[in-house]
Amino acid sequence: MFKHVGTFEGVSIYETKLIKTHHGLCLPNIGIFVSEGAFSAGRELPVLKHEFGHVLQYQKLGLVKFYLKIGVSSLLSAIRSRFFKHYHHQNHRVEVEANRLAFDYFNKPPDWDFKNFPVEI
Repeated sequence: MFKHVGTFEGVSIYETKLIKTHHGLCLPNIGIFVSEGAFSAGRELPVLKHEFGHVLQYQKLGLVKFYLKIGVSSLLSAIRSRFFKHYHHQNHRVEVEANRLAFDYFNKPPDWDFKNFPVEI
């Protein structure tokens, strides 16, 4: 169901059929979960960088605060985006913060996907 395929910036990466292409999930202290081939085929670097931004949030907040402040809020935002097509999950404040942290961590890469991973609202 979940296949460990390597590490990204020291974080375990798992691929699974349960996650759609261009999506991911970060569970600090466990790893980042992406769609099949996203990491092993090198297709989803922007998603990996975004999810790594959540690792950076976790490093700032610690485990309990991360899940209470980031995890719950992000999950509710993702659910909301399923019901309201006009709602863009990546514009939620915790997602933008993850993007901003990753953008800075990776030295503001010129090829950053600002449309799908905005660094400001």
